[in-house]
Amino acid sequence: CDFEAKQKGRAYSPNIVWITSEDNSKHYLKLFDSNGVSTPSIERLAEGGLVFTRAFSNGPVCSVARSAIISGCYGPRIGSQFHRKYVPVPMPESLKMFPFYLRKAGYHTTNNRKKEYNTTETITDLQSFDIHPNHPDTRLFRFTNGWYRDKVVEMDRKVGEVIDELEEGNLLDDTFIFYFGDHGGVLPGSKGYLYETGLHVPMVVYVPKNFRHLIGDTDKRKIDGFVSFIDLAPTMLNIAGVDIPSEFDGNAFLGLDVDLKFVNSWKKTFSYADRFDEKYDMVRAVRKGRYKYIRNFQPHFYDGLMNNYRYKQLAYQEWNDLQENGGLNEIQSVFFKFKEPEYLFDLDSDPFETINLASESNLSSVLFDMRSELNSWIKDMPDLSFYPEYILIDSAFSNPTGFGLRHKKDISKYLDVANLSLSEFHQIEQKIIKSLNSSDLCERYWALTAIISFGEEAVKLTPLLSSISKEDPTLINRVRASEFLAIVSKVDPTESLTNCLYSSNKPAEALLILNSIVLMGSYSYGYDFEIELSKIDDNVKKDSQVKRRLEYLKVI
Repeated sequence: CDFEAKQKGRAYSPNIVWITSEDNSKHYLKLFDSNGVSTPSIERLAEGGLVFTRAFSNGPVCSVARSAIISGCYGPRIGSQFHRKYVPVPMPESLKMFPFYLRKAGYHTTNNRKKEYNTTETITDLQSFDIHPNHPDTRLFRFTNGWYRDKVVEMDRKVGEVIDELEEGNLLDDTFIFYFGDHGGVLPGSKGYLYETGLHVPMVVYVPKNFRHLIGDTDKRKIDGFVSFIDLAPTMLNIAGVDIPSEFDGNAFLGLDVDLKFVNSWKKTFSYADRFDEKYDMVRAVRKGRYKYIRNFQPHFYDGLMNNYRYKQLAYQEWNDLQENGGLNEIQSVFFKFKEPEYLFDLDSDPFETINLASESNLSSVLFDMRSELNSWIKDMPDLSFYPEYILIDSAFSNPTGFGLRHKKDISKYLDVANLSLSEFHQIEQKIIKSLNSSDLCERYWALTAIISFGEEAVKLTPLLSSISKEDPTLINRVRASEFLAIVSKVDPTESLTNCLYSSNKPAEALLILNSIVLMGSYSYGYDFEIELSKIDDNVKKDSQVKRRLEYLKVI
């Protein structure tokens, strides 16, 4: 803060310190969840500030979550939704990352490097907590849970060190301290997924004595309104007294002219998941009050599909082994099965999202409302992921937001085609056929994706899909048609997919093809692929993410 201004009685700005814990959802801290461990340092912050009980990451993985924080924008709008990036994308025109505006206002800004700490024995009693219902209750899963809670305790000690340092420097009365997790935790099925364990983060804001006027007139320590990472950038600027650019997607939840009673009325948050390292998927979600709606746009890519990062963890490996050997119950095995195109969860009664209510007639109005909310959000952005990533790399990433605005009508059309999968097949059959014969490659792509969800209902279209698998001028459309034929008509896809891989000279396109090859080679389908490394384009096989797929397939 401006100490000269403070001494002379003039207005001065607060210090702002962020403490972010990596891979940490709210479920493991007793302050937020009875199944968590005690975190006295974070609880100390809470005693002097605000606890945000409904804080959310918009993306469930590191770079995607941080991009929303630093930009104040939704990733699918600005092209920052893929983890990890193939190419960096520019910020929207006329908008800077929020530290720019703080520096312009006279702040010094800095970002410390991440650090990791490893231990070999658990301190947490392995019988002192409940295992989540979607996980098997095994010795290994209990150990993994215990070890994770140990890390939370260790993290809390580090938070205490920062608080002590600020106190020793007589800075606490002038310093806002934000503590939050950067997205969900690393226990299986959380990081990378749009479930609450991947998105719902702990957040506490210590409010310094000399700046309590910036939070308005409130006695409430707990704030139940929904805030998310896109709101952090405008909040920082508002606390600092800096004008908020209109291009931000988020809103300030602290600072002058913010009524916390109004913030408490916020009951909605949006989230998105796309490629996580070498594993492709496309999922969007909206949470509105007690209900959560998840739209799986590629439901045949089941959650447990191989991802090297995840399956380094022994608990993931055990979960997969138990599935292959019939050792899981129905709820625990959902992770390894074809997903429904849409999920509706009541989080009050089902906090771990195990009971899909989308087909419940008494909730049809809720389903329609949530679906409409999500569709409007996708179209308004617009959502760039309705183009495959390799197309965006070639055509959009020099100016992502400009590309999105120019193609807003097309993206809206692609969403409508994708959503044909939510109707009865006999009602939309002719629309699907029309889109399958479109001259627009992306319209064909989404029609092919939608038709897979119908399964045997659409088997009559096998001759048309067979033709597309051989003749479509776009490789990924041949791949998607081959997926349909393999899943629905039990036609061996190995030759078609392998030839498409050999024909690709773009790493992101080849990676998408390899995603399908790994799917078709999984125990769910069991097709055997014989891939020759020498036939893969040199530019493709140099790519690190492609290499991970080829290593898993034992090609290299």
